[in-house]
Amino acid sequence: MYDAFKFRPLGYFFILVLFVLFASILITPASAETVVSISPSEQSIAIGSDVTVVVYIEPDTPISGAQFDLSFDSESLSVVSISEGDVFTNSASTLFNEGTIDNSEGTIMNVWNVLIGENVTESGTLATIVFDTKGVFSSSSSLQLNNVLVSNSSQLLMVWSQ
Repeated sequence: MYDAFKFRPLGYFFILVLFVLFASILITPASAETVVSISPSEQSIAIGSDVTVVVYIEPDTPISGAQFDLSFDSESLSVVSISEGDVFTNSASTLFNEGTIDNSEGTIMNVWNVLIGENVTESGTLATIVFDTKGVFSSSSSLQLNNVLVSNSSQLLMVWSQ
């Protein structure tokens, strides 16, 4: 009978450790996430006019680079230009790649912007894209971000693909 009671304190200790472990998991605050979006999400336009959209980034942790692909309706839109946004240029030197535009397929591939040597936490424009509307009557044209990557100077923070 004495031997059965000898192991009981060890069992209580094990239960206490498990309780503390589960409690720490349950009270861990939920982390926000970096948001990469297209703005404005919708707009009215006239056929034959230019449409300007921005790829906007809201980091939840310090970042130093991001990249994305974008698909669009090639029957309604044609890319005129892609330019660097201000999210990194307010801090230091940057490298910007406007990507590869394929207006016949409706894709922009490998647009990236990298901050040299620092990280930023402020939200801002990653890239500005100007489209020309074609003379086709359409009620809407969707834009879709794909293969979004966000990183800081030491690691990949987020991979997002639709």
